[in-house]
Amino acid sequence: MWWILVLGGGADAQVCRAINNTFTAKINPFASSTGYYTFDECGNETQPTIGMELGVEYTFKQTDASNWYHPLGFAYFADGAHEDVDELEPGISLTNSSCADNLTCQSPIYYLNGEFLGAGGEDFGLDAYEPDFFLPRGDWIEKGEYEVKLTLDETNDVFYFCHIHNEMSGRIKVLVDDVIVSEEDRPALGYEYEVPSDFDAGCGTYGTGDYQESGGLCSDTFLCLDGNESDVMVEFSECLYATDCAMDYLMRTEIHDTNPVVAFIHQMIPHHDNAINMAKILLKIQGDWLDADNENDAEMIDVLWDIINTQNHQIDIMQNWLEAFGYDSEDSAVCSLCTNSASWYKTGDPSKDCDWVSEWEPRCDTKGEGAILASAACPLACGECAVNTAVTVAASG
Repeated sequence: MWWILVLGGGADAQVCRAINNTFTAKINPFASSTGYYTFDECGNETQPTIGMELGVEYTFKQTDASNWYHPLGFAYFADGAHEDVDELEPGISLTNSSCADNLTCQSPIYYLNGEFLGAGGEDFGLDAYEPDFFLPRGDWIEKGEYEVKLTLDETNDVFYFCHIHNEMSGRIKVLVDDVIVSEEDRPALGYEYEVPSDFDAGCGTYGTGDYQESGGLCSDTFLCLDGNESDVMVEFSECLYATDCAMDYLMRTEIHDTNPVVAFIHQMIPHHDNAINMAKILLKIQGDWLDADNENDAEMIDVLWDIINTQNHQIDIMQNWLEAFGYDSEDSAVCSLCTNSASWYKTGDPSKDCDWVSEWEPRCDTKGEGAILASAACPLACGECAVNTAVTVAASG
C-alpha cells in the first residue's frame, strides 16, 4: 500500500497510489446507506483519494463479487451523469478542444475477460459494460472479469463514481513524478460522506442509531423474546428493533394534498430502507449461518445483495423523481408527530405512566423499564415537542 501525504487546500489529505498501476475495487456495503468503494491497494479506507501518474495507463479491476451493481465511471465533476455533468469521454475535454474534435480525449476503456467492449471512436465500451451490472448476481459473476483501463493526460482533479448509485464519488489526483499537481481539492465533491453511528457500525446498518429501544421513539413490539435467546440473537434482535422502529417512525408521513405518487414515494423510501438494513444485518453475521459454497445458502446470499443494491437504486430513482418535479423530500414529509409511549411506566409501578408524569414536571427524570427516561418516552407530557393534538390522540389511542 503506497500513500502520499498532500499538504494543501487548507487541510492534510492522504492520496493512495496503485501497486503495479492497478486498483482492485470492492464495495463495503456497511460503510454507508449504499455502500462505499474500497481498493485493495488502499487498505480498508472507504472512498479513498487516489493518485494516478500523468500519461500512465491504470487498470481498475472489478472482479470481486461485491462490485455487482456498482460499475465504475469517471467524470470531471462528482457523480457524473447522476448530476448531468461532464464525464470522461473521447469527445469531452475541459482544456483541449482538439482532442474533442478527433475523439481522443482522456476516457475510460471498458473490458470483459480482456476483450474491449466498444467499437472505438465515441464507443468506449460503457454502453455494453454498465448493462451487465443489472444482470442477476449469479449471471454477472459467471460472465467473468470486468475491468476498466484509464490514462489521464490532463492535470485537473477528476472523480471515480458509481454509474448506478448516486453520491459514491471519490477524488483522483494527478501525479507527475510522484508529486501532486494540484494540491487544492477542485472541483468540490459537494457533499459529506456518510458515517455510520457506533450502533450502526455494529449492526451493519445505516441511519438506525436513534431508533434503538432505549430511545423511546416507538412503543410497538416488533419482536417477541422469551428469554432463551442466545447472545447473538439478542444482539440481532436489538439491531432489527432499531431498523423496524426507524421504518415505523419515518412512514408516519403527511399525506400529499393532490398527488398519490408523492405520497407513495414518501412512504416507500423508509420501507425500502428497512429492507436494506435488514439484509445488511444478516449479511454482517452470515459467516456463522450462510455458507457461500452451499447452493441454497448461496441463493440466499444473492437475495441479500439483491435487496441492498436494487432497492438502493430504486430509492435513487424515487428521490430523483421528487426533485425533478419539485416535490418535498421524504425527510420533510415526516409528520410533526410527538406521542407519549403507551407502554412506558415507572420501574416497578405500572400505574405510574405518562399521564402520571404529565402531572408534575420533575417526574420527567424518572426511569422506566430498561432505564428509559420519562422525558424520552413521554415527550408530549414533558413538553418536548409541539404537536397537533388531534393527530396525537388518534395515534396514541
